[in-house]
Amino acid sequence: MAGKDQKMWSTGSACRSKYGVVCAICALTVLLVLHFVREYVLPNEFLATSFTTFPHGVIRTSSGHIFSDQPAPHGKSITDLCFVVERSRFLLNSGGFHVRHWSFALTSILGELEKHFRKYNDCFERANVIFTDSKASHNKLTKIESSAAQSEYVTSTLSVLSVLTGLQFEHARYGDEKNNLTTTCYQQNTMFVDAGRLPTDDGWIGRFASNASRVISEYFKCNQSATDDVLIYNRRGTRRIRNEADVVSTLHRKGLATKILTPNELSPMEQICEVTKNRKMIITPHGGHQGSFLFKRQGVAVVVVSPKSALLECYRFFVKRSDPWYSIKGEHAWFCSAECSHSKDAFVVPSCDNTCARRARSENADVSLAALERIVAMH
Repeated sequence: MAGKDQKMWSTGSACRSKYGVVCAICALTVLLVLHFVREYVLPNEFLATSFTTFPHGVIRTSSGHIFSDQPAPHGKSITDLCFVVERSRFLLNSGGFHVRHWSFALTSILGELEKHFRKYNDCFERANVIFTDSKASHNKLTKIESSAAQSEYVTSTLSVLSVLTGLQFEHARYGDEKNNLTTTCYQQNTMFVDAGRLPTDDGWIGRFASNASRVISEYFKCNQSATDDVLIYNRRGTRRIRNEADVVSTLHRKGLATKILTPNELSPMEQICEVTKNRKMIITPHGGHQGSFLFKRQGVAVVVVSPKSALLECYRFFVKRSDPWYSIKGEHAWFCSAECSHSKDAFVVPSCDNTCARRARSENADVSLAALERIVAMH
């Protein structure tokens, strides 16, 4: 019996010894992998940041799963950036592509580039803009991509971003071209922006946005010889300024030459060029046409006219906080040091809820001439 026990003990010792070797090999393998990741896969701050901002396993677009949540293979040269525009359903409205929400995405893209691009501007050559939405169907995503492809405004603004950053911006299209993105979008080079989120401060504004008006006017040959002091940038349809002739007369008495334009009579690039011109101020009703203000020349004042029933705002931080921005609502006028509704002397009706604001979007507005004169005196 003792011999049998001794034999069993010897066999058990051999098994433990065998497993001990295996465990040691496993532990050594883990240490080597960690060393590899630290030395080769995580070589810079850009990737470390990307790990913390990569919230999904796999992103679904209209063409299916197009890129991985894994780091790029070791040794693979990455020359593309990927901007994934989430909540892309906001980019469609009844008139086609929604300029306002596209502009929200553009401010985020520029902000992300300001944070991450400085150290790596020699690494990347192209930027892919990819539309996705967890709540959108395959057909809806296809429609978003189709609308983007047909939008002259998208093409023009991406051209501007290409000039500002030196990257070749392209938005994802259909079929094989889109499927090829599978090999280029990894954790290291993917950033997420939100088409449903407006900028709530001017932190996104850096050297790219600050140089926009100068670079645009030079590269796109914008005519900078503005002979007017004030641009009334009006709208057609709802929320237009009805008494623009009275506004012109009032400003003329103040010695200010005035021009009236609507976005409808300008191409997207002409819209962008107009806001780069050196004027005293731009007077405009609330609307998506203010999306071009992210390229506005710094120092040119903006005066936003809301209908009497509600204060409408979205675009205050399309420009720097230091840029002069005013609001007119009814007889009231005030300087917007932050969001207009939270600025000193703001005139807000607390009982005006979201339903009230939606109704106001279908109203037109008359500019209070007395309020306008107070703003001219302030500025």
